[in-house]
Amino acid sequence: MILTQPICSFTWRTNLSEIVWNTKQLSTKSHIIITTLYTFFGMVVALLVTDIEVVFGLLGATTYPLCGFVLPAIYFYCIVPAEAHPTRRKLAVLQGALVGIASLGSLIYQIYGMFAPTGDSTKCRNMQSIQSSNLFK
Repeated sequence: MILTQPICSFTWRTNLSEIVWNTKQLSTKSHIIITTLYTFFGMVVALLVTDIEVVFGLLGATTYPLCGFVLPAIYFYCIVPAEAHPTRRKLAVLQGALVGIASLGSLIYQIYGMFAPTGDSTKCRNMQSIQSSNLFK
């Protein structure tokens, strides 16, 4: 988090200022407040998440499908003229909708798993733990 925070903070702060206040340059006070809050919330999340499985599960349910399937389908639909490829445009909408529904279902499952764990992951984790004292006897 320490190495990527300045890059992510700059991009996030710039986009936020353009969307909310329609400006590219913030005042020094706003710049410091927004950066501090963003860094604070990032540190809170980094300290609270104790299992990388949660991070990968949430990224796999949200960011990866969005960047890999949904956004390209939306871009294709918006860029390609309707007369040129009407069937491909319909397939792009279908792809975006199906992947979006699957991602939403996966996100709901991931959130449910965080609050009501079934014990399957701990069972697998316990089976894989190896006692180092048993290896050299």
